[in-house]
Amino acid sequence: LQSLPPVGQAPAAPGQQAASGNDRRLPTIHVDPADNYGRDLVQRRGSADDGALPFWSGLLSGQDWTCVIDAGAGYGDFLLAVPPRAGMKIIALEPNPIIRPYLKRTLAEAGIPAEIAPLALSDRTKDASLQIDRQWSGASHLVEAEDGGPVRAPGVTPVKAVALSHLLAEIGTDSSSRVLVRIGAEAGWDAILRGGRDAVTKLGEIAFLIDLPRLLDGSLETLDGFTFRLFELGSNRQIPASPQNMEELRAILGCGAFHEGYAL
Repeated sequence: LQSLPPVGQAPAAPGQQAASGNDRRLPTIHVDPADNYGRDLVQRRGSADDGALPFWSGLLSGQDWTCVIDAGAGYGDFLLAVPPRAGMKIIALEPNPIIRPYLKRTLAEAGIPAEIAPLALSDRTKDASLQIDRQWSGASHLVEAEDGGPVRAPGVTPVKAVALSHLLAEIGTDSSSRVLVRIGAEAGWDAILRGGRDAVTKLGEIAFLIDLPRLLDGSLETLDGFTFRLFELGSNRQIPASPQNMEELRAILGCGAFHEGYAL
């Protein structure tokens, strides 16, 4: 880590002090300066355009979660928002070997007691392949050969993928567990839900924060058995929705009453 480039630091918001590693409100986040995604992340931290963090923070404060899983933790910006709570497990999954050292450094300096694993969530536990985007790390994703096996090609690195049901069993969850999962993952959200279908009914509660654009590329059939909620513009209230197909979901979003970026 001594060879890492200088740390990126968010600019101060109007009327606030610049962030530092000792500022619990906005801890220092370390990013790869060659990664445009990381640079963009630093620039918008603490601003009105801070992505899903307002929804994530509301979910964290609104329930007594026993386990928080960040699938595709990236540089750790979402985990910095996790309030310390005795007995709560924090799991950071990040298969990208290039940005994982920055994630470890960020969480260590912020005092976040997360277990960091070089894993990706997917529909089953397997050997997998990660297509790494060096210019925009957020676009890195799992790829498969035509036979469903690993891929050997430039820019692709072998990684381990794990099914959510397998991960929950390893963590030791049970009927008293309340689990919050952020799917900012390299695999599709529908594959992740399929990989956890056997386990989620055995929990006290589980909630997933997912990207709506990714959801629109999948199938609503995967959501059978789940309550689907959108975030109301202005209030960020969770509003239950029951679209029967993607056309209905697009129509609901088209009314302009809900955030189009994220859903629960």
